Amino acid sequence: MLPDDVLLRMMEEKVRSWKNRQSAMNWMRLPRDEKLKKIKEFLYFKNCKNWCHLPPEIKLEVIKVLDFPGRLKLRMTARNERDLVDSLKINFESVTLTNDRSERWGVIQMTPSPRGSLLERFVSFRIFNKELYESAVHFLAYALKIGKIDSLEILEGYSPKRFNEFLKVLEKSAPFNVKNLMIKKLKKEAVMVFMKNLAPGVETIRLDGEGCESFPFDEFLTFPVFYNCETIKIESLAIVDAPSKLAKRWIDNDAEICTKLQCGLSIRSDNYLHNFVEEFSDRIVYQNENEARIWTNNDSKHILLRFFVQYEDLSGDEYLTCSIIPSDLEKSEYDLNMDWTVGMEACDSFGPYGTSWSEPEPDPLELFHFSKEYVEEIKGIDEKLKKIKVLLFIKRKNWCHLPPEIKLEVIKLLDFPARLKLRMTARNERDLVDSLKINFKSVSLYSNDERKWELRGRQILEKLVSFRIFNRKLYSSAVHFLAYALKIGKIDSLEILEGYSPKRFNEFLKILEKSAPFNVKNLKICQLKKEAVMFFMKNLAPGLETIHLHGEGCKSFPFDEFLTFPVFYNCETIRIESLAIVDAPSKLAKKWIENDAEISTKLQCGLSARSDRFLENFVEEFSDRIVYQNENEARIWTNNDSKHILLRILSWGDPFSMSVFLTCSIIPSDLEKSEYDLSMDWTVGMEASDFFSLRNGASWREPESEPLLEDIVNSFRDFEISYGRYFL
Repeated sequence: MLPDDVLLRMMEEKVRSWKNRQSAMNWMRLPRDEKLKKIKEFLYFKNCKNWCHLPPEIKLEVIKVLDFPGRLKLRMTARNERDLVDSLKINFESVTLTNDRSERWGVIQMTPSPRGSLLERFVSFRIFNKELYESAVHFLAYALKIGKIDSLEILEGYSPKRFNEFLKVLEKSAPFNVKNLMIKKLKKEAVMVFMKNLAPGVETIRLDGEGCESFPFDEFLTFPVFYNCETIKIESLAIVDAPSKLAKRWIDNDAEICTKLQCGLSIRSDNYLHNFVEEFSDRIVYQNENEARIWTNNDSKHILLRFFVQYEDLSGDEYLTCSIIPSDLEKSEYDLNMDWTVGMEACDSFGPYGTSWSEPEPDPLELFHFSKEYVEEIKGIDEKLKKIKVLLFIKRKNWCHLPPEIKLEVIKLLDFPARLKLRMTARNERDLVDSLKINFKSVSLYSNDERKWELRGRQILEKLVSFRIFNRKLYSSAVHFLAYALKIGKIDSLEILEGYSPKRFNEFLKILEKSAPFNVKNLKICQLKKEAVMFFMKNLAPGLETIHLHGEGCKSFPFDEFLTFPVFYNCETIRIESLAIVDAPSKLAKKWIENDAEISTKLQCGLSARSDRFLENFVEEFSDRIVYQNENEARIWTNNDSKHILLRILSWGDPFSMSVFLTCSIIPSDLEKSEYDLSMDWTVGMEASDFFSLRNGASWREPESEPLLEDIVNSFRDFEISYGRYFL
């Protein structure tokens, strides 16, 4: 660095060349020290070409401005940056590690404060295996290490034992700077680790007593951070002497006014009141059936215990509050606010009942010591032992030890997503799951408006599975999944509406064939190739009630081939859109007559050819069976005296856009004309004349050979000769 006088002389020469005379005059007015400071700062930052050249104190000022995601990215660049980032505390509005109500471990989410929205999620982990679980706990440990956390929530409801494996990792981040702590469904060991490592200054602690007497309230009272806490909230408390023991701590330590205990009670409130009054019988200021007030060693403070009931419908939950109040506070001035009870559990009849707080139990098999002589003396001991073993299996062992017959009973109660998860755990579980049928309300495979594939499986109205297909691999996954649904499912409604790549669908027919027969009640197929449609016809199990096809207004629709399948002509309802086969009703009627089909069996069609042709063909075929006819209908007798077949032509719409439909059904022979079913609800969504269809029978035509290059060239030459003059 040059001497100060040289730096000043060089700068003065530069200033004389400035065009802005005001700036030059301002510089000349500066004191010598200020001039030198500015010159050195300018020279220093001029030499700092990038972040690495900045001094640590400047870097720290920059890091203070970064939000939490920015700090995380910076600390991953180098060890020095990591040390700098970790040296600065960051305020979190909330840090939550929670179970998302699925059967796998949930999410860890963090919300920095005060920068940004309080509800904005910056970091999210979804835990599916042990490796990611470990990452989440390490991430929580990092947040505890560098954070000042306003609200920390640990709501672990899936694998609290696994959480205990990482307690040593968390202890390295001690002490934990937390204002408000909420812990539920963790094991006792983990909760105690948090109590030991909490830094002073905790304002609220919230725990769940789970309605059991093994809740370690006495152990919590050994931690000053617990009994010095401003607010203690405990759900489903069953420890009767808890308020009196805590009150003794408050008296011994002269706790501050407004310190309080708030609880939901799982046993009768009068037990708590009786114990409190008995413990402080020499300190009673006054008492009644719902409250008690005692004096403390400090004349300015009293302790008030109160009970109240929150009613919902016909049931009521009891709550307790024990607080330190000013000794001159009148009864009319009590805080009667009940907002704190929102979300607090009182009597947890269906909860885990102390599973978090109970000690590990011994192996139950060691509790039974049956000698052979004793067993022989008991009448019917074999049956009793069988029941004992089943009880021990169900109550004490894990899933792997359950016999297959018990597992099957459990699997019967699982919905479809749960069965899918279970079958991925082991080969035995896969075989058990696949051995049981599951009822589907609907399964549909169709092309949506975005020309991307989607497969959905639905059980009742709940969406269970969705595939969006973007490439061949996912397309294959979707078809494999459809094959699985056909294999293990009893499907009320199966819809295959392929409008994007029907040729590709044909490549997977061998995969689907392994799932035959298909247990389907109602089948709808549109825009598949003929080969695929015939494949479904061959593999449908008996019991099909409705089949819905699309004729596409072409005469190549293979109606004769469909009539070779009993599952088709024995179907209760056959629906065909845009039918152009004039003799289709008469051919089907012959099948019905031969097989003595049931009453109410019917054919419903939208017509793409003139309706009078259908009627003429029908009358011509059955001229010797006519009961009566007119311009819109014809009725014939069958070989069964109790059955007739009725053909009717229906139309609706204005004269300029008339849609014509046909229905052919088996009716009782004694049915009067006035009793005909005139409902046309089935026509909703049915196409009749398909004049504007771009497919025009593309599904039913045989594959065409590709044109030769010479034919294409000749076609373009003919086009040029005929129309080229219009483009000159």
